[in-house]
Amino acid sequence: MLILNKQLFDTFFSQSSNEFFTRLYNFLEAEESGAFTIWKCDGNLCEAVSGRHSRSSATFDIFDLGYEGGSVSENSKTVEFFDEIININSSFFLESRGNVMACITFHEDSGRDALTMLEPYSQYLGSRLDELKARDSSMNTYVNYQKKIDFVKKGSMIFKAIELEEVLAVSLNFFMEVFSAEAACAIHKENFNAIGLEEVSVREFIRINDMPLYDYVMENRRTEFIEYGIDAGEYNIKNLFVVFEPAQDIVILLFNIQFDIVPDKEFSDIVSSIVSIAVENALNHETMTRLKMEEMEMRTTGDILNKFVQRDVRVYGDVEIQGISCPARTAGGDFFYISDVDGKTFFCVADVCGKGYSAAVFTVVLSVYVSLCSAFEGYEKILEKLVESLNRFLIGKSFGDRFITAFFALYDPKAKTLDYISCGHEPAVLFADENLELSSGFLPLGIIEDEYKQTAVRIPAGSSLFIYTDGVIEYIPHENLVPEVEKLIKDDCKDIVNNLYNELVTDKDSQKDDFTCMFVRFI
Repeated sequence: MLILNKQLFDTFFSQSSNEFFTRLYNFLEAEESGAFTIWKCDGNLCEAVSGRHSRSSATFDIFDLGYEGGSVSENSKTVEFFDEIININSSFFLESRGNVMACITFHEDSGRDALTMLEPYSQYLGSRLDELKARDSSMNTYVNYQKKIDFVKKGSMIFKAIELEEVLAVSLNFFMEVFSAEAACAIHKENFNAIGLEEVSVREFIRINDMPLYDYVMENRRTEFIEYGIDAGEYNIKNLFVVFEPAQDIVILLFNIQFDIVPDKEFSDIVSSIVSIAVENALNHETMTRLKMEEMEMRTTGDILNKFVQRDVRVYGDVEIQGISCPARTAGGDFFYISDVDGKTFFCVADVCGKGYSAAVFTVVLSVYVSLCSAFEGYEKILEKLVESLNRFLIGKSFGDRFITAFFALYDPKAKTLDYISCGHEPAVLFADENLELSSGFLPLGIIEDEYKQTAVRIPAGSSLFIYTDGVIEYIPHENLVPEVEKLIKDDCKDIVNNLYNELVTDKDSQKDDFTCMFVRFI
């Protein structure tokens, strides 16, 4: 019956491979095994862990240490590594699943007693060490995972930077602190920010694989950890961590980092992602700030433009006029105007092609021009002179695909006549004993020169005129609009235009187009 030594027995209850090697060492020391060395094996390569040659920098093959396919080798041999000489008297190998997990080399005859004690337990010791190495690997994976999580949590401080230059500065300081880097720099376009070194060093003196460092990182453009191929001249550079952020073409270089996280591809991607997200946040903040400033300027512009355009008007006298113009946006492209010209009532409704601020600018031009209609007083054909002059003005400015549809009218209360010109506009409707649509065959203003002719129509007592822009048709077709207005007239509605707007445009926040209409009641 085998009697297991207490200290050797304790080795089986180790909780890690390091503890296993320590207890194995204690057992051999207690057994006065003389000089020995314990080697841990990875595949066929062996590295000293403890014992006489624990400080050896050499890595040996298992066959160099006497492995012959069994657990014990009693053949003496000598191995050399440069000026280091190792005399081996006998060897013991711990095996598991056909692999050598560890090796003990004895350097004196006194080790043979320990060898005799160990031999029966070779397979058991090897299996236990195999289990512990697997557990260590899992634990290391977990610990590294936790370290990466902690790193990401600490890295969130970079996200607080809201400007690109601030992101670069905070990133440099954070990475230098986390990795205990001796120097660092950030390269972004033509900007070079550095801590601990000068730009000329990166561009000329520090080389990677015989290529200047700057040229190397600009050519490869990837996140990577570099330990080999570094030629730093007078600089003592042992390693280099390159962080590449592709969205904005930013490169961060960290020199001589001290790390307890393996800078593998996964970790490199994490670092690169942190910088990428921070840069994207900074750019989004910059964009949002610019858009808010533009929005404020546009609102101010809209307020100015709206001062040139009437939005709600009521006129009482020889005619009763009510009109509204409700833009779909802050400023719109619809327009109406009412004035007294030589004892007659002039009014017009116009629609600039498009909507928003560009169209609103045209309404300003139109409002200023039309307001000068009094300059045509005394002319027999005021409307013709005004429209021809306005059309020539617009064509002369070459506004491209911009044009204006408009309905111009001049009412003479004494003669009870209405002169009008419609320039590509929606037909106005005269509600009388028999309804009449008022339209002309002219093109919109600003397209080509034309010879405009005004048309005269008699206005029966008690009749009404309704003029509108195509924004109204967005909500109700012309054939349904006419009966709807006629019903409001018969119901003696006091505010036809607002009543119509509220009935048709139920969702004011998502209005489809500018909504403009005018109702004229002839007394």
